[in-house]
Amino acid sequence: QLVWRAEQGKIALSQEESAQQSLAELECGLTAELKRDQLASASTPLLEKIGELMDEAIAAAGVQPDRVFITGGSARSPLIQAFIRQKLPQVPLEGGDDFGSVASGLARYAERLFGN
Repeated sequence: QLVWRAEQGKIALSQEESAQQSLAELECGLTAELKRDQLASASTPLLEKIGELMDEAIAAAGVQPDRVFITGGSARSPLIQAFIRQKLPQVPLEGGDDFGSVASGLARYAERLFGN
């Protein structure tokens, strides 16, 4: 249940600068104030990894992208969008079916793991 609460807090911070999150599972009436800058600080290792993967993909392709397509639930994160825009300021960002792509990716991964 706490993992779900953390996910809900992350989603809320994608839309607002701060949010209140109930932690009633721990103690009745307990809440936590969440702030986007706290999420940004906690996300630094993830953003660094995204940057490394972007650099690897660009090096492997041998060309700079003319656009970046982002998808999945995290694609809605202003932190990730800002990071990509900072890294590739002249490249437009495009998106798609954020949650449908997650389901499709999970299905393909499951097929690889369990398929014949």
